[in-house]
Amino acid sequence: MREDSDDSGIYICGPANSVGRVFFYPSAEMLSANAFAMAETERGLYQYTLTAGQQLNDEAVDFAFFTKPDLSEQFSGKTSSERYLTYDQTLGNTLFSIGRGVSGHADGHIYKRLTYRHLEEGSRWTVVVDVREGMKGAPVYIKEWELPTGISDEIKAFGSPNDKNTNGQSSDPSGDCYDLSGRKLQEIDAPGVYIKGGKKIIVK
Repeated sequence: MREDSDDSGIYICGPANSVGRVFFYPSAEMLSANAFAMAETERGLYQYTLTAGQQLNDEAVDFAFFTKPDLSEQFSGKTSSERYLTYDQTLGNTLFSIGRGVSGHADGHIYKRLTYRHLEEGSRWTVVVDVREGMKGAPVYIKEWELPTGISDEIKAFGSPNDKNTNGQSSDPSGDCYDLSGRKLQEIDAPGVYIKGGKKIIVK
């Protein structure tokens, strides 16, 4: 999957003018400036977490995947393509699927298959693309985001203002540290919002 290029990876993009760029607007153009790099959680395994009502429009889910930030190489949903994805309903929620250019669904675009079911406002969904076995028939799936095992439910509200500090420490400095996608971190090496010892912390 990898190439000898700093921009190798998987990018997610949709035709929109909103945060996350995945609200659907008919005939809207996909712009490379709107593309977001998916996080590589392990070699060949990429993910990106979206929030319903912010990056996901319940009434019109529509986004696609690319191997280049300039959107020059898009994944297809057609098995005849050199680069295509298959939606894995055994790992992901059956609410979603991937288009193949038929029945009004754009080729390679994720859409909401069960239109009578609705995404709860504020619910978080993790999109996963797995190219560890190559880019032909690579699985893609979407699952509802879950807190890592052992983290208190209070983190769903990301703690209270009293939980913040600027030194990357919390009331339990020995606690495990996670980013907001739920990935466990060995150390905090960049500014941002993290969950450590069951509390939200802000590192500046």
